[in-house]
Amino acid sequence: MSLGQAIVIFCADKSPLDFKACAVRSGGTENVMDKLLGMVGLAVRAGKVRFGTYMTERAIADGSAKAVVVSADIGGDNRKKIEDKCAERRVPLVFCSTRAELSRSVGKRNIAALCICDENLAAAVLKIAGNC
Repeated sequence: MSLGQAIVIFCADKSPLDFKACAVRSGGTENVMDKLLGMVGLAVRAGKVRFGTYMTERAIADGSAKAVVVSADIGGDNRKKIEDKCAERRVPLVFCSTRAELSRSVGKRNIAALCICDENLAAAVLKIAGNC
C-alpha cells in the first residue's frame, strides 16, 4: 500500500494507552480516501475545523477536538505529540493521505494536521475511514 493510500485509525478503548489499530485494505481504498478527504472538506466549509499542529494540540487539550486527521508524512516530533495527546484525551486519530493531498482537500497550503470540532462531522469521517 503506498503512502497516499494508507488510512490507519487509532481509537482509545478503556485506558488512554490501550489503542486498537485498524487499517482499510479493500480494493476501493482510493475511493475511501476520496470520500474521507471530501468529508474533511465539508467540515472545513462548515467552519468546524482547526488547522495546524499547534491549533490541533490546543483543541485536544481544551476538549473541543472530536477527531484528529493527520497526514501520513507528518514529522516525527509532531506525530508523537499529537498521538500522545490523543491517547491522553481519548480522541480518535486518523492518519491519511499525504500532506499535499490533505492540504489540497481543505484549500490551504502545507497542512499536516487538523481537527474536527463537530461531533456529527467527526462521526462521519470515522465511519468513512472504517471506525474501530
